[in-house]
Amino acid sequence: MQVLLLQTIPGTGVQNEVVMLSPAYWSNVVQKKGLGRLVTDEEVQILDAGKQQKATESKQAATEFCKKVTAMSVLCVTRKEGEGGKLFGKVSAKDVIASLKDALGEAEFKVEEKKVKVEIEGKGKNDSIKTTGEFECKAGVAGFDDVGKFTLKVVGGEECET
Repeated sequence: MQVLLLQTIPGTGVQNEVVMLSPAYWSNVVQKKGLGRLVTDEEVQILDAGKQQKATESKQAATEFCKKVTAMSVLCVTRKEGEGGKLFGKVSAKDVIASLKDALGEAEFKVEEKKVKVEIEGKGKNDSIKTTGEFECKAGVAGFDDVGKFTLKVVGGEECET
């Protein structure tokens, strides 16, 4: 029996997944607890078409995001600066993502913020920038191969000039 799961069932499947179940398991567990519903072959095809369309839209949004990031070329971030070019605080990947969102504009930032990954060249995965200067960065969307490259300019105290 083809069943669309309405909730995640450990060992069986996740929510909104179509799975094959035995008639006994369907009637004794899934149906009684309201964890799923029977689906026909036509409904499965419609669900698959919807998933494919959503995947295509996500791929297009990720590609468009990377092109816009590359076209931007320089992203400027301002922080308070101490002696010797050291920053009070730090610039983390989260700060870079927020600055990207501001620079591109809310309407142009069509990917989920939590899926955006930023890599600062010369820094480890969880390292932050603690000095002023220019840093080469890559930004992409998790799950996709496209990457946009840009220069991150960290300045202390003054307005950014690109």
